[in-house]
Amino acid sequence: MTTDAKLGPALLALRRRNNWTLSDVSSKTGLSTSTVSKAERNKLSLTYDKLVLLSQGLGVDITTFFDGDTGGDHGGTAGRRSINRLNEGS
Repeated sequence: MTTDAKLGPALLALRRRNNWTLSDVSSKTGLSTSTVSKAERNKLSLTYDKLVLLSQGLGVDITTFFDGDTGGDHGGTAGRRSINRLNEGS
């Protein structure tokens, strides 16, 4: 079973978009620079607790690290899609 790791690219893109250094992310989250660096390179899987620290410290929704989007700015919010069948929507 293979999985496509999305945390690393998403974290790296977020860091670059905000012009944060590894040290900046470390200071904001309480995670070591080594941990942040390894997570960005998909050399380390983070526990749920560390993902929470990361998302809270960086001010983003935790889903940022799972949606696979590494580009663009979402303003720290996750989107929601609503689908209605023809002539059934309001």
